[in-house]
Amino acid sequence: MGEVLGHVPGLAAGGAASPLPIGAVIIVPATPRGRVNGLVFVTGWVVGLSVLGAVMPATGGKGSAGAHGQPADRVGAFKLALGVALVLFAVRLWRHRPADATQAQLPQWMAAIDRFTPVKIFLRALLLSAGNLKNAPLTIAAAASISSSGLPAGA
Repeated sequence: MGEVLGHVPGLAAGGAASPLPIGAVIIVPATPRGRVNGLVFVTGWVVGLSVLGAVMPATGGKGSAGAHGQPADRVGAFKLALGVALVLFAVRLWRHRPADATQAQLPQWMAAIDRFTPVKIFLRALLLSAGNLKNAPLTIAAAASISSSGLPAGA
């Protein structure tokens, strides 16, 4: 349990520090249906991350532990591949950033969010949580840490 508690909080902090979801969480309650849309957004966010995390028991799990209860080599290789993907994504973002900060524009979906229905809000939350190129690898790595630890389901 201690090993999992050592791995997961850093990954969770990385996912929580995404600027787009933070912006959405600030903007959604200010919409005309803010209370409903806010609850729908949070529900979509949790569902997206939960579904993404539920995929990992196939990669990790008790059956993939090594001889001394350590995670299998493939779990470490998978996490390494996710890390490389994040670095490549960061380099791509850095190279395509606006030259002048005043050129940065609000994404079109954020400008139109006050007209979104609860269904569109839910789908946007799913996309921002599970489909986000930063959050998805972090969530998968956290789920791999949890699933490869050999902890029972209740823990």
